[in-house]
Amino acid sequence: MSPAPESPLPPSGAAAEEARFGLGQVDLRMLRVPAEILALVPADFALQHRVLPLGWTEGGGLRVAVADPLATEGVDALALRLGCAVESVLAAPADLGEALRRSYENAPAAASGPQAAVAWVDGLLREALDRRASDIHVEPMSGRTQVRYRIDGVLQDGPPVPPPLRLAVGSRLKILAGLSIDEKRVPQDGHLPFSAAGRSVDLRVSTLPSLHGESLALRVLDRADRPAVDTLGLTPDQRRSLGELLARPDGLVLVTGPTGSGKTTTLYACLNHLSGPDRKILTVEDPIESPLTGVNQVMVRPDAGMSFAQALRAMLRQSPNVIMVGEIRDAETAEVALQAALTGHLVFSTLHTEDAPGAVARLADLGLRANLLASALRGVVAQRLVRTVCSHCSVLAGPVAHERRLIARYTDLPMDGWRRGTGCTACNGTGYRGRAGLFEFLPVDEAVGAEIAAGPGARRLRACARTLGWRSLREDGIRKAASGLTTLEEIFSVTPDDPS
Repeated sequence: MSPAPESPLPPSGAAAEEARFGLGQVDLRMLRVPAEILALVPADFALQHRVLPLGWTEGGGLRVAVADPLATEGVDALALRLGCAVESVLAAPADLGEALRRSYENAPAAASGPQAAVAWVDGLLREALDRRASDIHVEPMSGRTQVRYRIDGVLQDGPPVPPPLRLAVGSRLKILAGLSIDEKRVPQDGHLPFSAAGRSVDLRVSTLPSLHGESLALRVLDRADRPAVDTLGLTPDQRRSLGELLARPDGLVLVTGPTGSGKTTTLYACLNHLSGPDRKILTVEDPIESPLTGVNQVMVRPDAGMSFAQALRAMLRQSPNVIMVGEIRDAETAEVALQAALTGHLVFSTLHTEDAPGAVARLADLGLRANLLASALRGVVAQRLVRTVCSHCSVLAGPVAHERRLIARYTDLPMDGWRRGTGCTACNGTGYRGRAGLFEFLPVDEAVGAEIAAGPGARRLRACARTLGWRSLREDGIRKAASGLTTLEEIFSVTPDDPS
C-alpha cells in the first residue's frame, strides 16, 4: 500500500473541469490533510457545514471537499472568512464524515479557538499599525516562530505565533500578498493593501527561505504619507540649500547614507516638490516604495533583462525633465546617469557612503572622469535618522562631563536646554517616540568643483567645504540635541566621526 500524499494535488484535464463544476469526486479514505491547511478552518465550522479543506488551487484559492453540491452556504461563508476563492469537489458522505473526524481529532488545537490563522494575522497587522511599526518580521526558529516589530528604527518583540498556526500564518500572508503558496525554495516579493481604524497602508512583503522555514518581512508604507520638503526636519539654512539644488535645470544631485537612513523619503519629497504639469518626471526603482502622483515610475526587472542602466537608457528616449535613479550600484549606471545630467536633465540618485565628500570619491572609484563629474555634480546630501525624545516623559538633562568635552570639539553651544525621556507607556519605556533627520549638505560651487576636477579626495573636499561653512552630520546632530529634539547617545551612535 503506497503512502498517502502530504498535500492533495489538484485534478487535471477532464477531471479538473468536472471538479470545477462540482461533478468530480475525490477519494478521502487515504487522505492526510496537512496541519497548515486544517488550521485555516476551525473544527466547529468544518463539522457544522461539513466542509473539509484539502489544499491550495493553482490560482491561490482553497479547495474543499463537500458531500452536497447544493449546500453552498458553508462554502460561501468560508470564502468570506478567508478572503479568497473556495473551490469545492464532491466526496462520498460517509467518507467525508470519517475524514472530518480523523483530521480534526489529530489536530484539535490547530483549527479551533479564536486564534485561527485568518483572525490571528488580522490582529497582527492591526497591532503593528497601533504600535507605529515601520516593519513586521515573521521569523521561523527551531520549534517556534517569533514576530518582531521595527519601531523608530529599533526591533521590539511582538506576539509569538501559536505553534499550531506556524505554517498557516505564513500561508495566509502569502495569499494576501499574491504570492505562490507552493513555492518555498526561492525568495518572493509581493504587495498587500490593509486598512484598520480609518488608516490605509500598503505592505511590501518579502519572503526568504531559511533553515527552519520561510522568513517574512513586511514594510509598512502609509498611503496618506506624502513626503514634503517642509516635513523633512531641515533647518532654515538646509532648506535654503536644498531649494537651490531643486531650482537647478540640470545636473546630478545625490542623497547618501546607509540603508534605513531615509534617503527614499528625501528623494520622494524632492520629486513631489518638482511635480507639476510643466515637467515630465521618470523614476527607476528597486522596488517602487510608494506611488507618486504625476510621476512615471518604473521597477527594475533583472530577470527580464532590465537593469538600472538599461531602464535609464530607455527613459532618456522619453524626453523627461527630471529623472530619479533609485541607486547607483555599478559603473554602467553611474556613467549613464552622468551623461543624462550632462545633456540637460536633472538627475537624482542615491549612494551608500558615510558622508557627502565620500560620495564624490565613490563615483570616482566607479570610473567617472573627474572633470566630467565636476561639471555635472550639483550637490550631495548625506543623512541619518535618529530617534526623538518622547514628549510625554521628557525632562531636562544636561550633558555630563565627558559629553561636554565631546560637544566642545564641534560647537560652542550652551550646556542647558538638553532633554531626555524617562520612559512611559506612550514610548513603551524607551524614552523615544518618533524619528527625525540629520543632514549634511555639500553644494558643488566653483571652489568645490575645482577640487573635484583636481582629484576627488574626500579629505581635501572636507577641508575645502569647511572653509565655505560646511557642517558635518555630527555637528547637525549635536545642534538638534541641544534644542531638545534628541539625545547625544543617539547622535554618537549613528553619525561618523568628522576627521576634519
